[in-house]
Amino acid sequence: MHYTKFISAFILIFVYKSQVVAALPSLYFKPGRIELKADSEYFWTTSNYDTSGTSQSLPDSNSYKNVTTKLDGLMYTQANWALGGGVGFAYAESVAAVDTRTNNQLTDVHLRVQKPISKDFLGSDNFFLLPEAEALFFLSKIDKNSTSDDVLTGEGANELKIGTWVAYRIRSFFVYGFIGYNNRDDDRSALLPWRVGINWQKTRFYFSGEIGGYKSISDDSYVNQRFERINVTSIRDAGSFRYYSVNPSLIEARIEVAFRISNSLGIYGGYSKTISGESTADGQSILAGLTYN
Repeated sequence: MHYTKFISAFILIFVYKSQVVAALPSLYFKPGRIELKADSEYFWTTSNYDTSGTSQSLPDSNSYKNVTTKLDGLMYTQANWALGGGVGFAYAESVAAVDTRTNNQLTDVHLRVQKPISKDFLGSDNFFLLPEAEALFFLSKIDKNSTSDDVLTGEGANELKIGTWVAYRIRSFFVYGFIGYNNRDDDRSALLPWRVGINWQKTRFYFSGEIGGYKSISDDSYVNQRFERINVTSIRDAGSFRYYSVNPSLIEARIEVAFRISNSLGIYGGYSKTISGESTADGQSILAGLTYN
């Protein structure tokens, strides 16, 4: 796995004031602070959800594995904005009856901006509203006519995401949610990402649990010619719909446990599992993390 093995040993968990949770971004802005972080996910699957939402095993006991890692920086300005960006790396392995394929890639460059709504406007110190926008530029596009049979490490489509976080603090609990819109190029369907969860803190320990996912809200250009994309994933990804599928939708559950080592250092571990979906992989993942700011 080359560089991915090393990078995925050092993963993100946000540490600042009362929060150490990867699922929920910082709700407390401190002008002048710079946050350097990374996040990683190891995902594996042996089945897909079809267009009707039924989970079916990959043919011939095939399997697909994927490690995705992001390195990020975020700067909090005097004007109460958060500006940042980073890069993504990925490793993938597909195992089929005839062969095993592996691939390492620098996959993308991404930029992010956040701007919290003022407490004066919201009228409460316990209510948080955090709009954000992110642009993701993929460095390796997927060409269905290419002779390459390298396993896919990502979607291969540029994305523009906008959305907002909503959270409410009740003593040592944060109840939170997210709703957004993800526009993808390359004739892919647009997605509606969402999540709801709860975060609990006890001294230096933190726990979060959430349900989230995304829903296709427009049609892929190949909605009536799905075989054009399936031909690619059958050869390169052992039949997995992890990436490059038509009109994917997904719901998953996730839990995370975190520990704040100091005011600027924290670690976490987590697990996620798909609950339902359409035209996407039915799998699970493990997470681990570290950050410093």
